[in-house]
Amino acid sequence: MVVIQSTDRELAAPPTGTKLKHVLLGHGYQNYTCTQAEQDGPFTSTATGALAVLYDVWSFFPAQGASALSLEGVFGLANEAAQTDVPLNIEAEEVEGRIDGAAPAVVKSNPWIAPADVTLPSAGAPLKFKGVHYFDNGGVPTFDLGSDFFRAKKLDDLNAPATAGTSKDGSKAVKWLLLGDAGGSTGIQYVYRVNTVGGAGHTCSSVGDDSTEYATFYYLYG
Repeated sequence: MVVIQSTDRELAAPPTGTKLKHVLLGHGYQNYTCTQAEQDGPFTSTATGALAVLYDVWSFFPAQGASALSLEGVFGLANEAAQTDVPLNIEAEEVEGRIDGAAPAVVKSNPWIAPADVTLPSAGAPLKFKGVHYFDNGGVPTFDLGSDFFRAKKLDDLNAPATAGTSKDGSKAVKWLLLGDAGGSTGIQYVYRVNTVGGAGHTCSSVGDDSTEYATFYYLYG
């Protein structure tokens, strides 16, 4: 079910003995910080984390039941999500020294809103809330689905296809990823982030923070 090819090569297939446990649509923010090592030197944009809400989309794949869509229709759900408001307790704020053209996501004391399903135009049924994705205090990417909990490290990445969609803030598609267990995970061993829409950092010309909206599919194996 997972689509793991974006350019002229593929992300590695999951090892024998693992099985697909969840297919999720993630919708949220990718966060970046722009720094300058030396005065008059080049600016560097560095990924610093992510916040996203996760929805179960398995039932929308072909032959999965009454809510099934075509494969093209399923992947179109990420494009539709990327054009809607991000379901997080976030406010956009002008910040001194902010990256030109960016609207940094200022996280309130609790970024999570009450868990809720979401309705998208092409889906014949609501997408069920499944969990959340964030970076913990140690900077480890984390997926919290309750009984299944995953702390991730990057194993591989691919550039998104040139045809990949942009989010409503205009950001281009972030890379596709293969993630492995960083230790402390329960029930999940590998995660693929594919079919990304938006999420790439803007080109920076001053020191500051940058948050971009994104949607993507996550395939979780255990």
